Amino acid sequence: MYRIAVLVLILATIAYADPYVDFLPCDSTRPTPRQVAIASCAFVPHNCTLKRGTHYDIGVDFFATFQADQVFNITGDLVCDEGIVCPVYEGSLSSYDHVWTPMNFTGSSLTQFSLVDEKQNTIVCFNMRMSE
Repeated sequence: MYRIAVLVLILATIAYADPYVDFLPCDSTRPTPRQVAIASCAFVPHNCTLKRGTHYDIGVDFFATFQADQVFNITGDLVCDEGIVCPVYEGSLSSYDHVWTPMNFTGSSLTQFSLVDEKQNTIVCFNMRMSE
């Protein structure tokens, strides 16, 4: 009976795990996401530290502050129809689900995620803590 109770408790904990993580804004001029989910951080959402070069399943929900016909990730790749529907309309809630491999070349303890439009206007931006 004790084993069944422990199993039920473990399953309930897994089902309740909050996939949303704390993030840091890029700066006060660039829009931040509504929420960010990183699957591997579900059990440590408020203390999620990423590792350079590791692949993460990420979900970013954001409200667009302007219309964007095309959307690009930080490496300049078009992401329309790869997790986001384009055009993105001002005021609309959009979700971007993708595999993200954070990189950091400045020696900083932060890595940045951003999406931009065809004119390099920032659609959404946030920072995450990184380890070596």
